[in-house]
Amino acid sequence: KMGITSKYEYDEALGLVDILIDCSTEGVPIAHKPDYERRAPQCRAFVCQGAEEDRGFGKGLLIYGVNEGAFDFERDRWIQIGSCNTHAGSFLLRAIAFPKNEHSETVETGLLDASFHFIRRSLDLNQKSKAVISTEVSGTSSKKYGTHHAEDIAQVFRLNGIELEGKVLSSAVKINEPYFHTVHFAFTFDRPQLTKYEITARLAAEKRILMSTRNLVHYTFNFGTDYGFMGRFSNPVIAVNWDVFSLSGNRTQVRGHAFTPQDGN
Repeated sequence: KMGITSKYEYDEALGLVDILIDCSTEGVPIAHKPDYERRAPQCRAFVCQGAEEDRGFGKGLLIYGVNEGAFDFERDRWIQIGSCNTHAGSFLLRAIAFPKNEHSETVETGLLDASFHFIRRSLDLNQKSKAVISTEVSGTSSKKYGTHHAEDIAQVFRLNGIELEGKVLSSAVKINEPYFHTVHFAFTFDRPQLTKYEITARLAAEKRILMSTRNLVHYTFNFGTDYGFMGRFSNPVIAVNWDVFSLSGNRTQVRGHAFTPQDGN
């Protein structure tokens, strides 16, 4: 109907591909998996991006820049890419709580717990339905993690040998927002001497995290459309403010906000 002619039919196309990337809505890639196994045995990699409904598609959740070392891309043919908010939370947690030293070894920082509150836009830019006209509070889906976001983040780090069950929690709301998701994060450490300068240095050391003084969502979004590659942000998260707070018991908490562009997954 659009005037595009196809060169191959479905079976023939699947028999020729080297890498298949399923960009369908969540729940569809896992339903297609038996079909792909049968019709594309020669395929080197099957990739999808999805949330909790597609957890059985492949080996864990891949966040490139956080846990790609846990994957053998010669053997791990079924790969699920983490969602946009899983990217944002994973990069913030890795940079602040699990930084790397000059030998690319993870440094022990004394993380006690990590909390995320995801303030989600109700629609992606290409969607027409499911809009909300007022704030919608998400329910709890897990007694261990809260919403699925923390469970996904824990799965990402589990592949790196870091167990976060009982340490990471998340909650979420949807708002009538057309631009970015926003995440509030709070990481508690058993170290009293953490400084904002040290946290800023950790964020700056992670090249995939942008740092910005633009705390207005539409203003930051416009900057990406003006100067980003093809009008997009290739970074998965934009840290916009953060600070360090002293708690009782010689504990320190790092709190802040960040934007999730959704372009850099």
